[in-house]
Amino acid sequence: ESLSYFYNLIAMFCLYACMTGYSAVLSTQANLSDVGMRNALSPVHHGIVLAGYLTASFLVQYICISITLLFDIFVLQIDFGSQIPRVLLTVAAGCLTGVCLGFFIGSIGRMNAPVKDAFLMGFIMICSGLSGLFAGNARIYVEHAVPILNRINPSTLISDCFFSMVVCSSSKRFYTDIRDLLLVAFVFFILGLLNERGKQYESL
Repeated sequence: ESLSYFYNLIAMFCLYACMTGYSAVLSTQANLSDVGMRNALSPVHHGIVLAGYLTASFLVQYICISITLLFDIFVLQIDFGSQIPRVLLTVAAGCLTGVCLGFFIGSIGRMNAPVKDAFLMGFIMICSGLSGLFAGNARIYVEHAVPILNRINPSTLISDCFFSMVVCSSSKRFYTDIRDLLLVAFVFFILGLLNERGKQYESL
């Protein structure tokens, strides 16, 4: 059961990449930050600036969590199975989902930054709670009551990837989780693009 909490904790760390994705959007919105004002006045296309920020956000988060996980595996001897490439793939998919989540929330409307911060933190805590971070059996209850939530909850999908590497001899469950996780990331990204498209500011 202790592994369950640990896997869910790593899942929460991956989703915290949303803060870097959110900061990336904040840095391109003239109504929310001084950096956004400067970027809005820049001759560089908005999409290129945003893509650069999001890519950097993903890489920094991925490298940091990967180093932490490798330390956990080789120094602390935490059991993640014997598939290190799959561990790194899970972290990559989790961080990507987090960044896309931050991108989506940051692109919603023109509400102020503190409100978006609170929404992001609340969303991550709900996802983590439903996946079992606060109560180990939460995911089982969700599976019986509303199973679809376990298929779209990014925290559940990330932690289940780790579980599948340890308890499953087949790789089918692992790759199904990765597929669903990438699909969630894709939905967040597309929604973010739709929100960002055509944004204009009357004055700076």
